[in-house]
Amino acid sequence: MPIQVGTNIVSVAIPVGTVPVGSAEITQGNDSALIASFGPDGAGNWVDRIQASTAGGTAQAIVFVIDAA
Repeated sequence: MPIQVGTNIVSVAIPVGTVPVGSAEITQGNDSALIASFGPDGAGNWVDRIQASTAGGTAQAIVFVIDAA
């Protein structure tokens, strides 16, 4: 996802039947980007909010899950 100035939201679907246990956020090509918050959004997605003061670069998110059973 391209990083824009301000708040950037990167969302990853949490697979059904799993429980999220953490995440990894990757930003590349933008030294101003920082992770503002992360966690489940209550709608089945893992959401990362990335703040940036300049545009450019990319962001990715990965969610780590375990089986709910």
